[in-house]
Amino acid sequence: MAPKPNNLPTIFDANGNLLTLDNIGTLHWHYNNTLNQLTKADKSNTTQYSVYDYQGNRVRSVVESNNQAQSQRDYLPSLDISTNQAKQQAAPYTSAPTYCVKATKTTHKTPTKPTTNSPATYNPIP
Repeated sequence: MAPKPNNLPTIFDANGNLLTLDNIGTLHWHYNNTLNQLTKADKSNTTQYSVYDYQGNRVRSVVESNNQAQSQRDYLPSLDISTNQAKQQAAPYTSAPTYCVKATKTTHKTPTKPTTNSPATYNPIP
């Protein structure tokens, strides 16, 4: 492999993760190759952080601008909950948070009918 010329910027880290994207921003990665934060190219004071569970699934992303949370998105297995702090601050008479909920289709097994000897069968209290 030929050496990299000194005038070219480094766009990948040692693990092969992309460090910059034109018109998108600068990417920072965790040790396990999951995205830690994205600093926007057009808004240097805006950063998106990502949080992952122990299996490497993204469970939350938070967008900060000027060190204040602007929006947050929580990812659940079949539910996606977003909170937009900027819209809450723009509406001073709204006391409850504004949520955008996106439900995704999940597959459920049809429950089997319990038998009379099943511990799931409950008797009413006399």
